[in-house]
Amino acid sequence: MNIVKEARNLAIEMSKKYGKVPPFDHTELVVNKGQELAKKLNADIKIVTVSCYLIDVGLSKAYQEGKIKEHVRFSCEIAKDFLKKFNLYEKDKEKIINCIEASSWRDKAYLHRK
Repeated sequence: MNIVKEARNLAIEMSKKYGKVPPFDHTELVVNKGQELAKKLNADIKIVTVSCYLIDVGLSKAYQEGKIKEHVRFSCEIAKDFLKKFNLYEKDKEKIINCIEASSWRDKAYLHRK
């Protein structure tokens, strides 16, 4: 199973299921910019790409439920469940979750509640 392809598919699926917030072209922009930065910073492109696809997978659901300020928590929960399907090192899973947690200035309270 290709984790990057599956992460992309999940992002599309969540966007369709809960409404197009954010529109998928926003997600693709995030992925493209993330990959550019990963190359410049010599970061793991696979980790960055998967993280970028998963960053907003909970946003549409949070928006629909009127809990927009908790969208990072929603995304982390969905991402953790998604990552269980893959044979990744725990450290790589943690890196992906850390990227999602660090993605939003609006939800910093979540980071301190762990």
